[in-house]
Amino acid sequence: MKLLLRSAVVITLILLAGTCFADQITIQSVTPSSTFFTYDVNNLINGSGLVGNLHDNDWEHMWITDGTPTGWLIFDLGAVYSLGYASVWNYNAICCGLDRSVLDMDVLLSNDGVNYTLFGSFVLTEGTGGWIPPDTLALTGASARYIKFNLNSDYGDPDYIGLSEVQFYGATTPEPASMVLLGSGVLALARKLRKRA
Repeated sequence: MKLLLRSAVVITLILLAGTCFADQITIQSVTPSSTFFTYDVNNLINGSGLVGNLHDNDWEHMWITDGTPTGWLIFDLGAVYSLGYASVWNYNAICCGLDRSVLDMDVLLSNDGVNYTLFGSFVLTEGTGGWIPPDTLALTGASARYIKFNLNSDYGDPDYIGLSEVQFYGATTPEPASMVLLGSGVLALARKLRKRA
């Protein structure tokens, strides 16, 4: 019986772990510190310029600040998520200066959109002007509804800093009631296995 119960628990945990960070999160909105008037901040979350895992070099599919080489972005996920990682495609417009690419940035987390906690700092790869893959930011262990990017420096442009696309991957944080239901399900499965044994 103990072996069967352990098996049921292990199977449940494997199922949870297998789906924990596999899903792309639909970002509800993104708010910038500023936006240069011919650009659209929603380009960061609408998939424009993406083909598979690569991003193009068309400025109309990207975003930059308005006259500042630093800035910030706040992403609203719509609910609290346990995060796995983020895919970030750097600014990559061949027309306008690849040195607008983000060099280093901080990632901050919040559940209420008011109080933020620093999660970590990251260095991004400069755009090349060709098709580029994303930088992958490990966010394992993080939990948040709001994610803020503080863009600290670029690759040399004195007036603008920008990105091409951002995606987050994770799973909604289970409510305590959900955990109780899960535990009940494991116990029910164990009872059934005991009856069969």
